[in-house]
Amino acid sequence: MGDPITSAVTQLIVNDLAKQLNMHAQYAIQYESQFEEMKKELNLMRSYLTEANRLKGNNKSVKSTLSELQELIYEADNVITDCQIREDYLKTKGDPFCLFPSPKEISFRYNTGKKLTELNKEIVKMHQKLRTFVGPITEQSRNDRRSSRRTRWTSHIFYQSEIMGLSEDTRKIKEWILYHSESLHRVGIVGMGGLGKTTIAQKIYHDRQVNKRFQKKVWVSVSQTYDELPIMKDILRQLNSDDSGTDKGDLLKRILEALSHKSYLIVMDDVWSIDDGWWDRISRGLPKYIEHNSCIIITSRNEDVVKRMGATEERIHRPRLLDDEESWSLFSKFAFLSTTGKCNAQLEEVGREIVGKCRGLPLAIKTTGGMLSSKPHALGEWRRICDNFREKLVSDREGLVRGNGTETATDVAFSYLSELLEEETFCSFNRGRHIATVNSRHLGVTRETTFQSLAGNSKLRALLLTTTNFIGFNRKIALVEIKTLRVLDLSCVKLDNICLVDLWNWITSLKRLAYLNLRDVAKLDEIPYSVRKLWGLQVLVLRECKELKKLPTSITTLPRLAILDVGSCPDLSCLPQGLSRFSNLEELYGFKIPIPTTTEACRLSEVVTLTQLRVLQLDITEESMIDDKELAALEQLRLLKLMSNKFINSRNI
Repeated sequence: MGDPITSAVTQLIVNDLAKQLNMHAQYAIQYESQFEEMKKELNLMRSYLTEANRLKGNNKSVKSTLSELQELIYEADNVITDCQIREDYLKTKGDPFCLFPSPKEISFRYNTGKKLTELNKEIVKMHQKLRTFVGPITEQSRNDRRSSRRTRWTSHIFYQSEIMGLSEDTRKIKEWILYHSESLHRVGIVGMGGLGKTTIAQKIYHDRQVNKRFQKKVWVSVSQTYDELPIMKDILRQLNSDDSGTDKGDLLKRILEALSHKSYLIVMDDVWSIDDGWWDRISRGLPKYIEHNSCIIITSRNEDVVKRMGATEERIHRPRLLDDEESWSLFSKFAFLSTTGKCNAQLEEVGREIVGKCRGLPLAIKTTGGMLSSKPHALGEWRRICDNFREKLVSDREGLVRGNGTETATDVAFSYLSELLEEETFCSFNRGRHIATVNSRHLGVTRETTFQSLAGNSKLRALLLTTTNFIGFNRKIALVEIKTLRVLDLSCVKLDNICLVDLWNWITSLKRLAYLNLRDVAKLDEIPYSVRKLWGLQVLVLRECKELKKLPTSITTLPRLAILDVGSCPDLSCLPQGLSRFSNLEELYGFKIPIPTTTEACRLSEVVTLTQLRVLQLDITEESMIDDKELAALEQLRLLKLMSNKFINSRNI
């Protein structure tokens, strides 16, 4: 499995931790310090994943480390999910704060706290490992609790093919630092985010003439963290000097010794503030010899910061926005990688419209081009992206997996799934067969697959029976011991000659199960009351179950259900009362309009209380009745994007 899934899951965990901490969820309060620590470390980790993924093809150690990291990320996800499910369970018991915890609850709290502490220690170790592979990237002080700050991490590494329209910028700055004699140049690069400040600094940092000119080079990514201790340590590491200890005076003395009587270039990238004096304290310790002509390059969005760090007006460079042709040329390098930057005239027209919305910002252009390179080069798809560009750009910038407010859960899921599939993030098959092993994480089942080889597997998260129509299930099968599934797809299987009680006992034991697909399962006539145990279930698909006659009332207690599909189930005459409890339901397919004589059926009046509903499909028969008040009430569903009616001729059922 490739790194994109690890990165995606890492981002989701960070988002989830932030959300739960902001909501003051009870378990988040109990483990606040551990969760804050995990959120901080995972945020730092994300800055290394892209670069590490680029290196893993040629470096077995990097590949092995990423594999270890993947295990840690999934384990962290498991712990957080278990906490969320536990809290939902306690709420149903009327004791969300668990003021009088049972021995079982005490044990759960103890084990969870222990796991979180151990995980955080391992994540810190992994962070340190990745750092040695990727190179110097200044990390946030571990004592910094200002977690609300947004942090951007940069490296001196750059790729020439990603540069457009910066030749004049680099030429001008090189003249400043190469052909003027000063004891210590200060050069500023100032402009809005995404304008290419860091890229210009990277290009200069790796320039051949610059490399000859300076004996020592240091790249420091400052961002919104300005504690001089980690900055000093980072400088010393890049100078191959001892960085041990925490005495700032001692560390500054070592920096002075390492740079004495040498020409040096220091890049201070993405500086936001020097208000607490950290820069004055560091700069006082830097050697200043006119014969060595050293230089400091500062990049910042704030011109005042650059001037206060010593750059004069005549040594401040302000990068310009790319013009239309430069923008299109840069975009084409990324969007049309497989066709060496070429496309047809119709696609170019829409593409130029998309590029125009990037307003000449190189980072926005590269990001957008990279995103579109993995999508079909189809006019309709690009037009859709163009029309939704502003909303999508905002959500991607925030790093959140979410829609634009009108997209359904399915829309968003398909969009992100497509991107993951195109990155080859799912498991491959060996000569048409997928061998189930103790380490399998995602398993697509064929007729040849044997479940016995799964014995002892504690990692399997997804199981899809894709090409089989019979499942040989019994209580002795190794599959019964697996409790870690998040995704279970049993669509189109036959339930002949198996004990349904055993099957359902296993399914309802999967506490973390989020997706259950039972579409067109033969001889499935009833869903058991025990389905209420699936606290983590978000998607339940029962479409085309021809013999399904009844849903239990307990289904309405599933707190996280977002999609319920009971469409094309001819024997299912109604849904149970209590659907109004589905506070997170976004999509409902196959809602049955009950006949007037049915007393225990869910009415349309309940549906209008589903405030998050975006898709509603109604199944209507000749005997169905909808009164005017119910129709009028549907207008209250302000987020509803799609409503369709399906007429079923009851005489043909």
